[in-house]
Order: sequence, then C-alpha cells, then structure tokens
Amino acid sequence: MESDHLHYNIICIAEEDKATASLININEVFEADNGTDADLFKYSIYNAGMAAGSPYFKISKDGEIAREETLEGVPTASIQTYSAAIEFESEETTFDITVDASIGDSYQQAIISIDNTTSFPAVADATFYMNAATRSNAQTNRDKFINEISGAEIETTFSDIAWVDGTDGWTVDKTGRKCLLLPARSKMTVNTQPLALIGQGKTIEMAFKIENAADYDEPVISIAETTDTDFRGVVIKPKNVCVHSRDLHTNDLAQSYNLKDDELVHLIITIVKNYKTNYGNLAQIYVNGVKTTSFAFTNTDDFTSRASLVLGSNTADLYLYKMRVYENGFGWQDSIQNYINCLPSVTEKVAA
Repeated sequence: MESDHLHYNIICIAEEDKATASLININEVFEADNGTDADLFKYSIYNAGMAAGSPYFKISKDGEIAREETLEGVPTASIQTYSAAIEFESEETTFDITVDASIGDSYQQAIISIDNTTSFPAVADATFYMNAATRSNAQTNRDKFINEISGAEIETTFSDIAWVDGTDGWTVDKTGRKCLLLPARSKMTVNTQPLALIGQGKTIEMAFKIENAADYDEPVISIAETTDTDFRGVVIKPKNVCVHSRDLHTNDLAQSYNLKDDELVHLIITIVKNYKTNYGNLAQIYVNGVKTTSFAFTNTDDFTSRASLVLGSNTADLYLYKMRVYENGFGWQDSIQNYINCLPSVTEKVAA
C-alpha cells in the first residue's frame, strides 16, 4: 500500500546560465467548471536574472483554442496564479483541456479536468463576444478588444486609462468579479458597429454596472452617431436605457427602461423582424431575463447606424463584464438562457 505521490516542478539554474536562461514551471493544477471563471493552476518563471518576464499561455481542447496570450511584467521568483473563464461547447459530462506555457525556449504542458455537469451555455452563433474574464492588464494587447468568436483584435481609441490593476482597465470589481473598469473621465471607442447591418434581426447583449454617477443626463454607453434627443440606436445613461429607430425617437417608457442606482444589469436589446405584416417588427428590452419594454415599428422604419461602440463618461464609473451581438432577434427563452450564462458562479446559475 502506498500513500499519494506528490510531484513538484522545480526551477534550477546553473551558475553559468544565470544571465541567459528563461524558464517556466507549472504546479498545483486545479479542477474547474465549464462556463465559469476559475483558478486553473499556479506557475513561476525565471527570466535571465531580471525582475519580470513575459510568459506565453495557450488553452485548448481537441485543437480548439479558447485562449492564447502573452503576459508582460510578470514577476520572477514568485508563485503566480493563472485564472481564466473556461467556455467550451460539449455534450460530455467531463473533459480535459490542455495548457501550453512557455518563455524563451522553456516549455511546460498541463492537463486540466473540466466538470461540464453544471454548464449553462449561451445561445450559439453570436458574431461578436467580449468577455472581460479572459482579459488582464498584463496582456500585450490590453488596449484592444478581442472578439472571442473569431479571435480577432479590434482596434480601440481611449483616454485616461492607466491599465493599473484595481484602478482601471481589465481588473476586478469590489466583489472580485473580472470586468473592464472605466472610472469617471475614462473613455473608450471600440471600432465595431453593432447596428451597421440589421438584416433579419439583431440582438445586442451587455452585462454592466454604472456607479457613482454625478450627472444622470450624460451617456455612459452608446451606439449612436449622436446622443441628442433624435438619435438613432442605443444610448445608456446612469438611470436609463433608450432605444430609437429613425422614425420612433421618443424618450418615454415606450422605448426605454429606467435603471436603479449602482445596479448590476444584464441587458438585452433585440430587434425581431417580420413576425406579422406591416407593423410586423418589434424592438424589445430585457433586463435580467425579464421583458421590460416592447414597441412595434413598420417595415419602412430603420434602426441602421454606422456608429461605433462608445464606453465611459466624465461623471460615472462603468464596469463592463460581457457583451455579445447576434444577427437575429431573441425571444424570452434566449434571453433567460444568456442571463443565466452571465451569472458569475455555478451556485447563482443553478438558483436562477
């Protein structure tokens, strides 16, 4: 009879290699749940005697890459924890993912077991997906959005973002949940136009929170070429979400939803077309899985806008957690499914 065997990876550097060697090791591999943010493993690096280095990581399943990144400024000679959001579509109750880690010519691989019994996947076929849980200020492409669907980097322009953990950028909120934090006076314009083509429908999904607002009339999120009263598109202020078409641009409750102060919101704005003749189109707002607003528009009306996604304001703090875009309209079941998917923990998902 034998006790459990303990295995450790240890970095050792020969005296003559202290100024040239770059090494990485992985220890303490953890199990994780599919569809959740989790600590995956611990690691450490050595980088030619320097205080920091830039390790590379890739996470994949059967050749499908879920995450690939190079981190910068990682301290050497110390234990680091690598965390990530794991999301794979699979019918298996459990499956393995592969972690490849390297720095210089040093390479390590680890296999991690993923529990898929409590998976709550989002609706399939999104064309755009931003997940703050996969991002960090240490990434070399931290100043770009990543479309998790295609892996494409999306250019952004920004102001007053220092990319400092706990202060702004890809960091965590007060509860420890990963987010894109844009404090008051920080702004970002993302070179994507979610409303440029409506086609047979459109759904825009966001999970966000607005805090410490000093001006309730200033937009904090917008997809609109102008944010004046007669805008076309979407304008979100600290206490209001408003959706306008070309012909319908009233700011009353027929086309909007009133938010609460410091409320964490899962928002879905969906355009459903051709469900009946003439007024056969609907624009709807769902908040936390509940339909709050619905209004009809004619076949000759138009929601198309070439506006980019603009985030942040001068007078409020914005926390953005996830965003998706679909090229079809959502119903109630779709909205509920994605609301549950965006909840941060398995316990909350099961309860919902």
